[in-house]
Amino acid sequence: MKYFFFLVLISCAQLNDKPSSEKIIVNFNKASSWDSGAPERAQWDDHVNHQFYDSFSYLEKKALRLVHQKKWALPRVRGPRFKSIIQNKKERTKFCQQVPKGGMLHVHPTGLVKRSFLKSLIQKHNIMVNPKDLLKLATDGPRKELRSNEVDFLQNLPAKKFLSYSDAEKQKLLDLMFFKLEQAPFSFVRFQSIFSMLRYFIPKTEKNEFQIIKSFLIHARKLGVTYVELTDVFDYPIDFTKLRNKTKRLTRETGVHLRWNVAFIRDNNKENNIKLRDQLLKAKKRDDIFPILGIDLVANEDASTALDHWNIYRPIIRKGILSATMHAGEMGNPNNVRDALLMGVDRVGHGILAQKDHLILEAMALLKKSIEINLKSNLLLGVVPEIKKHPFLRFHRISIPITFSTDDEGIFETDMAQECLLALENSDITYNELKQIYFNSLHYSFARKELKRKLILALEKSYLEFEKKWRLKSN
Repeated sequence: MKYFFFLVLISCAQLNDKPSSEKIIVNFNKASSWDSGAPERAQWDDHVNHQFYDSFSYLEKKALRLVHQKKWALPRVRGPRFKSIIQNKKERTKFCQQVPKGGMLHVHPTGLVKRSFLKSLIQKHNIMVNPKDLLKLATDGPRKELRSNEVDFLQNLPAKKFLSYSDAEKQKLLDLMFFKLEQAPFSFVRFQSIFSMLRYFIPKTEKNEFQIIKSFLIHARKLGVTYVELTDVFDYPIDFTKLRNKTKRLTRETGVHLRWNVAFIRDNNKENNIKLRDQLLKAKKRDDIFPILGIDLVANEDASTALDHWNIYRPIIRKGILSATMHAGEMGNPNNVRDALLMGVDRVGHGILAQKDHLILEAMALLKKSIEINLKSNLLLGVVPEIKKHPFLRFHRISIPITFSTDDEGIFETDMAQECLLALENSDITYNELKQIYFNSLHYSFARKELKRKLILALEKSYLEFEKKWRLKSN
């Protein structure tokens, strides 16, 4: 510890060697300006290194790293009232349920199925279960796998109607589709197998999908959420009229403003991705594709890098009608966060591996590129070994805007109140910091200016009432 603070003191003497914000932005923009089509990996890395990394000296990089570490290490003091809330389990649970939360920017509708909904549906129709068919769906292909004990269970389970199974067998069948914290971490391909099993039990109908999303939005509204962006996998062609009507109805019936991002899947549906890209590129103005506001690259980063999808992403980003986010830095190639930013995204989903690259962290802070944080998701999938080691607060404290969301909250059995509790119980986050993060969820949303302004004003009003009730002050 003494050695660390010694380094920090040395860094203060080296602050003249810290890269200027002007130099970082200029070199970042140079590295971003690639106009000769999709580059090969070696070509791209040479370009980025030459235009960005090689222009900074060893001392500059070292000084920047130490400056970040100094900011992270600064002690934060929680106000006495907020501290007393956190120390009381009942109080902090109630606090996390009632605190206004603004928006959620990282949510997948395919992962919103709650255990209660699934169980009710299976029991209502007393579905015939053939475990061998279920096993094949869950393990057939490179994107799917089950653990050995799960495979043994399905191989030895007789085929019959759901209600004929024992309570223990019913529980085990349901457990296949939901992740328990005590069994973590789960691999990403194990996570992907869930969706095949869910489709086995829940027919993909408009009625089921509508009910799942509506149930999620109603619950989110009770927890203080007023705006949600859903990242969904759309079939080609997208029926915008139908989507608009569905969105209006969901917003009207739940009180939550709903918008959409088009998901491009990394490791399959290449032809569908190209067709969707071309459909989006045909749009002449934002109203043509409303309520879709953005694009998102999703799925397993081990399957491909951000750069592999240049031909999908760059044309859409350069057209300027849609905003862009990308799952990057959750796992896989650490350069995915860097490459996503250089390709032009506005936000990054997860972004954990960005902590390895202090120049990119500084660029994100200066350019105000936000990171969508999903605490329980990162824990369950082994992205972080424990929440105490999650870098979300480090990002925030070097001025990178972060937001909280739940990713696949049905499968992960979480919600915004639980994400709040994870943050309060596993870090020294202050009330002002928490409040700022919730405001970020509206500031850095893809919502249009007029809606964004309206939602921010409403959130400010909600906080006045909340702080009066809870006897809290912010500055």
